[in-house]
Amino acid sequence: MITTDRVDYYRDRVKPNKDNIRMWLKSGLSNAQIALNLGIGLTTLEDHLRKHPKLRDFFIKHRIDSCPVVENELHNTATGYYYYEDTYERKLDLDTGKYDLTLMKRVKKRVQGSFNAQKYWLEKRNPKRWPKDTPMGLDVETINSGILSLAAMLNNPAPVRKMGDEVKDD
Repeated sequence: MITTDRVDYYRDRVKPNKDNIRMWLKSGLSNAQIALNLGIGLTTLEDHLRKHPKLRDFFIKHRIDSCPVVENELHNTATGYYYYEDTYERKLDLDTGKYDLTLMKRVKKRVQGSFNAQKYWLEKRNPKRWPKDTPMGLDVETINSGILSLAAMLNNPAPVRKMGDEVKDD
């Protein structure tokens, strides 16, 4: 006997994974990546987003929440930040016979700002003052005309010469 029971992916895969979906959205994963993590197709996920307004609102809410987090992380990466590095040591407790971790040293360290993050930040915040990768001292029109002449040479190559076709000087 053939059964026609359809799998309810919304009930079986989407609803039980709301906490994971929230984490994935805040991490910046795309809908295609989330669908892959859930073990369903992208079109199936998009169907559920259309059919279930609460799920759609859930996606919108948690995707929007991630923007300030990403902005802060970009700012920290560009400007640098401090963090603490802790060193622990295992010590045997003679009374219980168990090992305990004891904090031995805490050091405050600094991560220097990233040049690439600084460059990205400046290009996006003020593109007129910080144009994107324009070579210093070169005119864009000169570069473009050079590219066009190179393309013309590639489209019209010189004929191939064979051995013995050399021009003899008299």
